Amino acid sequence: MPKEPDCVAKEAEQHQIEALERLPIWGSSTPEKFLEVTSWVTVAASLVAALLQAFNMVATVNPAVLEPMKNALKQLGVRF
Repeated sequence: MPKEPDCVAKEAEQHQIEALERLPIWGSSTPEKFLEVTSWVTVAASLVAALLQAFNMVATVNPAVLEPMKNALKQLGVRF
């Protein structure tokens, strides 16, 4: 199979660059940057989950902690 000319390879590379430039800013980043962002999002979600779990444990021991939340939900019209 004959080797493709350099101009064809450069043109294909230019098309790839142009396609990346048309992506939204979050999609045009490098894979390493994307993985870093997803890891930080995962860490933040894990911290929120840990805080909710701790609040759940405290509410199990002392149900009075839930009273402010119940009052807020009643004011919003939530029935339970």
